[in-house]
Amino acid sequence: MNERTDQPQGMSSTAVVSLAGFENVAVFVDIFALIEAVQSAVFPVGSMLIAEHVQPSRNVLANSIYATAVDVGQGMAPLATQGVIVQYGIEYGFVVSAAVC
Repeated sequence: MNERTDQPQGMSSTAVVSLAGFENVAVFVDIFALIEAVQSAVFPVGSMLIAEHVQPSRNVLANSIYATAVDVGQGMAPLATQGVIVQYGIEYGFVVSAAVC
């Protein structure tokens, strides 16, 4: 944890590295907010579906597998999209990234 901001260290590092790719800080903030808004809506819905369809004794395991799958998808997205972005452009890269995550 970052003692000054109480944020995870990786979160602030990711933000700083990502800022290098954008000329306009407002664009970065908007894109980051959109990504987080989607994730904050999708994860609770998935957890609610797990709670409805999985036995209560297996909820923790099912939620852990679900969270791991989301993290793996986010890790695979850059690998899956780099070739698409080079070949077809950034617009199609966003489509592939959304499909992977």
